[in-house]
Amino acid sequence: DGWYVAAVFPPGTWTVQKPAVLQRTTPGPFCFTGWYHVSGLRSPVLTFAATALARRGVSYSTEDTVFLKADFSQTRLWQKVVYEEDRSGNVTVTISFVDSLCFDAVPMRA
Repeated sequence: DGWYVAAVFPPGTWTVQKPAVLQRTTPGPFCFTGWYHVSGLRSPVLTFAATALARRGVSYSTEDTVFLKADFSQTRLWQKVVYEEDRSGNVTVTISFVDSLCFDAVPMRA
């Protein structure tokens, strides 16, 4: 199934280093394709990551895979990101954004 999420920054008080976070959990394996565009901010850092449980001997722990970390120079134009996840079970894709000076984030779904 396809899904769409967006983070918007409404007028409000400034916060320092408060990230906007969007998450979606889906069963793996899968192929993730997304587009991002960030503008109008001073020094944004955008991170795409996938988190899943991994077996460690007789126990399980979370294992993170950061598949894109974009800094200021990579966020002015629309950029495409593609990631192939081969782990089975539930995987959470997280998109997080932080700016040195940014508004509180309000995630929205359409």
